[in-house]
Amino acid sequence: AATPPDQSFIQGDSIVIYDAQLVVSNICGQSEFIEEITALPIPQMSFLLFNDTACSPFSAELMYTGIGLPETVLWDYGNGQTSTGEEPISPTYIVDDETTVFDITLTGENECGSTSETIPIWIQPNSLQSFFSTNVTNGCPPLELVVTNNTTGITDVTFDFGDGNFSSEEEASNIYYDEGDYTVTQYVTNGCSYDTSEVIVTVHPEPEFQLLSDDTTFCEGEEASFSVDAVSPGSINWEFGDGEIDSGMSVNHVFDDTGDYVVEATISSNLWGCLSTESIDILINATPEIDIESSIGFGCSPLTVSFMNETTDTDF
Repeated sequence: AATPPDQSFIQGDSIVIYDAQLVVSNICGQSEFIEEITALPIPQMSFLLFNDTACSPFSAELMYTGIGLPETVLWDYGNGQTSTGEEPISPTYIVDDETTVFDITLTGENECGSTSETIPIWIQPNSLQSFFSTNVTNGCPPLELVVTNNTTGITDVTFDFGDGNFSSEEEASNIYYDEGDYTVTQYVTNGCSYDTSEVIVTVHPEPEFQLLSDDTTFCEGEEASFSVDAVSPGSINWEFGDGEIDSGMSVNHVFDDTGDYVVEATISSNLWGCLSTESIDILINATPEIDIESSIGFGCSPLTVSFMNETTDTDF
């Protein structure tokens, strides 16, 4: 007699009943066999987590959606709390300083087997303390300030440099060109709370002075005098545009060659050492060298003599 092949009966969400029918026949007739086959399901665990990111303290809302007729259902909420049965509790999550991930695991079991599902939940701290560092707190213009965020567990940071400039970078820079006191403010948040902190940055003034000269036009080889009018200056350094330098409140200089020169004085403040530079344009004229020839040097009266003037750099 022929034996029918093995058959697989697939589970459903619950118990599935199949009617297995076998019919045999020959020349004398046929016979029929019917048997009820019951397929029991393996549990298929699933659940809904309505909010997977939240601020501490937080009570999570869950919904059971499993199938497969589990005989035992166990909830492990990842925070030390557990429960049994299809109806979950509302577990409470509390963190202090750092964002923490908790794994919520649902396990179902019956005589056919066991399955689990795990979903993570992110809990963020509900307190922050703004903190940042700077490379300088005072200096001379142009002053470059670099700020670095040192606050942990944040989602956003903003720096207000107090001069109309902002940045949302963890490390940012700003340049101050004008003297004054600037309040640099940091704003931080983690989505649950926010905090601010401030640092005062002082930009010292550049020294103010006036560059003085007897004239702006001199003759080649003539001594020119320069000075500065300043109150309690620090160092004063001069550059004359011809490669020569000097220092002091008042200086004298001789330009050996004709041409246009830019004389610069750089002065430092006595208190902070900030620098300021002023300049003056100088013209050096050539010293004339006479070059005249006569057509004849002696002769009888009346003697006519012609003169050839080849002198340069003169007014005639």
